[in-house]
Amino acid sequence: MHEYSFNYKFTHIPPIMKRGRHVLIVVKDTEGKFILGSKKIYPPDIYRFVGGGINQGEDIKLGAKRELEEELKIKIHEKDLELLAKFVVQVANDYEQHRFETFLFILTVPLSSKTLTPSDDLDGIVYLTKKEVVDLAKRYKKLSHDLVDLGGDKAGLFSWSDYGEFYSEVHRIAMELS
Repeated sequence: MHEYSFNYKFTHIPPIMKRGRHVLIVVKDTEGKFILGSKKIYPPDIYRFVGGGINQGEDIKLGAKRELEEELKIKIHEKDLELLAKFVVQVANDYEQHRFETFLFILTVPLSSKTLTPSDDLDGIVYLTKKEVVDLAKRYKKLSHDLVDLGGDKAGLFSWSDYGEFYSEVHRIAMELS
């Protein structure tokens, strides 16, 4: 397993980075395509590896398994997941600081891309080649600096460019390791 550390100073910390622990799963199908999730709240042409927050005390592999079920309706055994990397992020602004850990797993699913459907947690799924994921990582770096508020219980202003700083690195590194 590889470990990476990042330090960011943002004016507004993205809500996801206040969660503590998080998993992302690089899902690859039998056709060699990477399966990523899309949400209506994302900027155009932005997708993300499947995953989400880890509950307090939850094992990271069990959390990754749960996220796969929640987002792609895939049921697997946790032994099928391979831990690729751990990202430790120190993020701060003038008022607060957080330590955010992301655990990156890889999973090859014995399915063709035509058999997967997103669950209620995603608005869609996309199937990208390795080159397309690398291009996605570059698009993350170009996201808007404008402040947005997604509302709801995760309310808080942030800019997609701050979010993109970290996710650009995760997606780029994932393609190097997979």
